[in-house]
Amino acid sequence: MIDLDPPNPYGQLCVGVLGPFEVSLTGRPIALTSPRLRALLATLAIAAPEPVSADQLTTAVWDDDLPKVPRRTLQLYVTRLRGLLGPGSIGTYPAGYALETDPECVDAVRFSRLLDRLAAAPDAAMERAVLVEALRLWRGTPFQDVRSAWLETSVAAALLERYLTAVERRTDLAVDDNDSDGLVPLLRQLVALHPLRESLWARLLVATTRAGRPAEALDMYEVLRKHLANELGTDPGPELRQIHADLLAGKPPTIGGTRRSTGDRTVPRQLPMDVAGFTGRETEMSVLDRVLSADVPAVTIYAISGSAGVGKSALAIHAAHRLSGRFPDGQLYVNLQGATAGLQPLAPLDVLGRFLRALGADSAGVPTEVEEAGAQFRSTAAARRLLIVLDNAADSAQVRPLLPATPGSMVIVTSRRMLPGVTEQLK
Repeated sequence: MIDLDPPNPYGQLCVGVLGPFEVSLTGRPIALTSPRLRALLATLAIAAPEPVSADQLTTAVWDDDLPKVPRRTLQLYVTRLRGLLGPGSIGTYPAGYALETDPECVDAVRFSRLLDRLAAAPDAAMERAVLVEALRLWRGTPFQDVRSAWLETSVAAALLERYLTAVERRTDLAVDDNDSDGLVPLLRQLVALHPLRESLWARLLVATTRAGRPAEALDMYEVLRKHLANELGTDPGPELRQIHADLLAGKPPTIGGTRRSTGDRTVPRQLPMDVAGFTGRETEMSVLDRVLSADVPAVTIYAISGSAGVGKSALAIHAAHRLSGRFPDGQLYVNLQGATAGLQPLAPLDVLGRFLRALGADSAGVPTEVEEAGAQFRSTAAARRLLIVLDNAADSAQVRPLLPATPGSMVIVTSRRMLPGVTEQLK
């Protein structure tokens, strides 16, 4: 890269987006009152230290209401931002603009980097320490006072999913250590915000029981049961039903099978909330049904490709909810971040670690080499009927290690490009 601007002489620039928007230079707060300057800085910050293209910046800052001369207007806003943060705060590169700061001083970047280290944690104690450090960075809703539809739909959603998964794993470790009482208030807040996320409810029920309030946990289960019936017309999943049965029998419930015998199975339910009032795409849904009903000698892989904004993820998630009953051993979901500006595509090893833990593996038992982790995942998935949604894939190389190898399971992949080697392509 060719940097056309000098280093920032004004001090260390820090940006916080995991909650109320915060900017500081060497500890001195900087006020940004312009909504567009906030969106510009937030977009640059989450990509630090990599440059962001002018096209991506204009999309993030102006959404569909682009100025008449987007590039020139963007240059003017970059100049205004430099005037507030220092002349060396934003570098100009052939690939676009980059925020000149230590990426560890951007809370979202540090949060993601910490979670990326979990797969290599040597033991539960180290994993717990990394999770605690990462979760401390979370102060509220990402970009909560930054106006940008692109940041909200593309980046915030991915960050939120990682946060919720991290809270769930932190709870699992706390339950294992009989130290989950302090997480009950947080879990209560989160189930209120995400009332259909059964994995959060499972942890709330177990943590509440471990805090000595099993009757309260039973009441919570009834609240969830009624809510699922009213909203989705379904009952709680197998894991929650087992927790309920344990509560009725006066037995201590468990999460994710960490203390169950090897004959029992963890049944993950990771699908995001379905899109309310989803309509259209009847042709694509009928193709999915036809693929599922066919007797094929291998795992069914269904790819949905198309440009940004055409509804690939919404279709995949809606289809997965509609088909989930055919996969009694669980549903796995991950946003691979293959086309999310400011976030690196997830490494297959990181995803395999998540999947193996979701299927009941101990963190200490997750391999640190992708080939070994892939083999363990295929072995774990071999005797199960799983529905796996790989959302926002970058390329075939990112997807291939994440595929089961035996019949009975289904994989739905979304990507902006065609994926060679992935069958049943849907444009």
